[in-house]
Amino acid sequence: KSLWFPVANRGRNKDDHPTQQRHHTCDNIMADPLDFVNNAASSSDQSAWLALESNPQVFNEFAEKVGLADRFEFVDYYGLGIMKQPALAFLLLFPCSDNLFDHLQKQEDALQEIPGYLERSKHLCFVKQVQGFGNACGTIACLHVCLNTHGAMDETTPLGSFRKTSNSSTPQERGELLHQLDAFKCVSDTAAVSSEAQTACPDRDGVELDHHFVAFIWDAKSERIFELDGTKFGPIDHGSSSLEDFEEKTWEVIQKNFLQIEPDSLEFSLMALTYEEES
Repeated sequence: KSLWFPVANRGRNKDDHPTQQRHHTCDNIMADPLDFVNNAASSSDQSAWLALESNPQVFNEFAEKVGLADRFEFVDYYGLGIMKQPALAFLLLFPCSDNLFDHLQKQEDALQEIPGYLERSKHLCFVKQVQGFGNACGTIACLHVCLNTHGAMDETTPLGSFRKTSNSSTPQERGELLHQLDAFKCVSDTAAVSSEAQTACPDRDGVELDHHFVAFIWDAKSERIFELDGTKFGPIDHGSSSLEDFEEKTWEVIQKNFLQIEPDSLEFSLMALTYEEES
C-alpha cells in the first residue's frame, strides 16, 4: 500500500522566519581531511549549529561535501513500492509532540533495563548530540547514515577520517569531537542557508525547534535495522532484516512508533538514501 509523506517543513515563504545571514566558505575542507580532525582542539567557534531543512538537495549538498560517495544520494520518500532504487537508509523528521515524547521515552526506559543491550551495536559509529550543538539533529542524523552505510564513504574523506579517528571513542566523545570540528560545522551551516532551501533558516540563537530528525540504517555486518538518534542512550535495535526487506520492515517500525502515535499529524517527512548501480 502506497502512502504519501507530506514534506513537513517546506513551502513557507523565506520571510516567515528570521534568516541567519552568516555564510561560510568551506572550499578547503577536502584539502586535508585528517588535519581537520586532528586539529579539532583549535576550534574557536562554539556557537550553535544551524538547522537543516528536510530537503534532499540540502542534505546532499552537506553529505557530498564531507565525503558521501558517488552514486549515493538522498531523495524524498513517498511510500512503499514507488522508489526505483532500493533504500539503504532513512531520515525521518517528526513533530516533538507530548504523545510521541512519552511513547519514545517509555520505549527507551524499557530497553535500558535489558542487560548488555548495547553490545549488539557497539561496532556502529554512534554520535551523541552533546550540549551546545543547537539545532544539529538533521546534521547528526545525516552523518549517522553516511558513517554506517556500507560503501557510502572512504578513508580519504572527512567522513572516513572522522570514523577512523573516533573508532575507539565513546558516543559521548564522538559528539564532543564533532562539536569542535569547525570544518563540519562550516559545511553544515552553508547547506542550511543554501539556495536549494525552500524555507528560511531559523536563527542560530532562536527558540528550540519543535521537530526532530532520526536515522534508520540497515547494518550490513549484523543484518539488522538500527534507529540512530543522538539524543538517546544508544542505537535502538529493530530486529533482523535482509537488505531486500529493509524498506518494508522499517516502514512498519515508523508506522508503529511514530505515525500511529500521532495519526492526525501532517508534520512528518521522510527521505531515503539510495544507490545507483554502475551500468
